[in-house]
Amino acid sequence: DTNLDKIPECRETIQSFLKKEIIHYPLPHQTALESLPTFNMEDDNTIPPSPFESSLASHWHTAFHTRIIQHNLRISSVYYRRIHLSRLAQLLSLSRDDLEKHISQMVSAG
Repeated sequence: DTNLDKIPECRETIQSFLKKEIIHYPLPHQTALESLPTFNMEDDNTIPPSPFESSLASHWHTAFHTRIIQHNLRISSVYYRRIHLSRLAQLLSLSRDDLEKHISQMVSAG
């Protein structure tokens, strides 16, 4: 898509999701991604964002991180039939409690 070529950070992120590789978080171009209007609601630095805009930016940041974790869990299931939770948490750079939370959310959501 020609529009995607205008934002190389988005193109690289999409290509990362299409590969069968673990995506390390934060991404190398995370700051560039978060400066995009979707993540950063401040169009003008002189006007602070409203509480709604701040919560929306926080929501997108959390949703993006969750999608990366879900991608990584799916990819790890391709390569590992059995793995200790502590080792998987180490591979995904998560705490064991966070990993358990994300796995249980994925299982309960189907």
